[in-house]
Amino acid sequence: MGELVNEQYKDLIVYVPGKPVSETERELGISGCIKLASNENPLGPSPKALAAVADYMRQGHEYPDGGAFYLKQRIAAFHDISSENLITTNGTNELIEMLIRTTMLADENMIYGGYSFIIYKLCAMAANRQVRTVPFKDMRIDLEAMAAAVDDKTKLIFLDNPNNPCGTYFTKDEFDRFLAAIPDDVVVVYDEAYCHYVDADDYPKGFDYLNQRERFVLMRTFSKAYGLAGFRIGYGVGNKALIGYVNKGRQPFNCNSIGQVAALAALDDQEHVDNSVRMNKSEMLRLMSAYDALGLGYQPSQTNFLLVDFKKDVMEVYDKLLRQGVIVRPMAGYGLKTSARVSIGTPEENDKLLNAIPNI
Repeated sequence: MGELVNEQYKDLIVYVPGKPVSETERELGISGCIKLASNENPLGPSPKALAAVADYMRQGHEYPDGGAFYLKQRIAAFHDISSENLITTNGTNELIEMLIRTTMLADENMIYGGYSFIIYKLCAMAANRQVRTVPFKDMRIDLEAMAAAVDDKTKLIFLDNPNNPCGTYFTKDEFDRFLAAIPDDVVVVYDEAYCHYVDADDYPKGFDYLNQRERFVLMRTFSKAYGLAGFRIGYGVGNKALIGYVNKGRQPFNCNSIGQVAALAALDDQEHVDNSVRMNKSEMLRLMSAYDALGLGYQPSQTNFLLVDFKKDVMEVYDKLLRQGVIVRPMAGYGLKTSARVSIGTPEENDKLLNAIPNI
């Protein structure tokens, strides 16, 4: 009898999600837990998005618009691009899978940074493609080392800027030098999931590079600043021909109706995005000051989270915070055995976090 599963699935690392907050409260016998583990917008979705979704629910018996026609038109107008350069996906996770499946041959490799979004690696492994992991330098993506890792079998390079889970970024000058060193036949995927939170003047904006490199794909999401993580809407922008090929493998109804409606409305509520970014910045500064006073380490961040070094076993820290109703994301799986990724919450949520830390 033949093997039940493909060989690569036997050693594939399982992405372990956190438990629902309600289940955590039930297990621990507590209430009022706060979740600072998933980099969600603590202000939630735009009120306009919620109203649009409520109004749409009467049409829930209908299949989604398979091509996301209106959403693509709206995103294209928002960014002043052609809808032919755009693909909408079930979060950017689906786009990562689609890019790997569309572009990579069996003997080709993909390059990513060792502390980058782990889904890049897991998707490539699931497709039985070779992964080259480049270590970070000073908790930042090492672009020089990534360029040096490229060979004649490299097809994809994934870059998250700012980075998850470190919160760090690379500059425009660094990125320009990197792209100049990368062969034209390599597809560079630039993940800007956290771009709305960036305030660094030297940050390289993805849309500035679309016309500079033919094999360049920009990834964006509605999950962070727009507060629509549960609605699962992401999108990719790139060369018309490449996007067209990726679209051929897209499932017919990959973007659900409610997500499309919510995203359309969210694009019309820039005030909500601005308020979210403003609160994130002020609360991050407050938390950094508090961490300084507590003697904790952290990475300066251009995102909506901080990578905090608790200077002791992070699983112990995680467990003790959990029992006080505070959920963070331990980074032991990344080899950061004393660090946790802690999202920036509301002022009230951050107060609870700061009151809990001294007890550990």
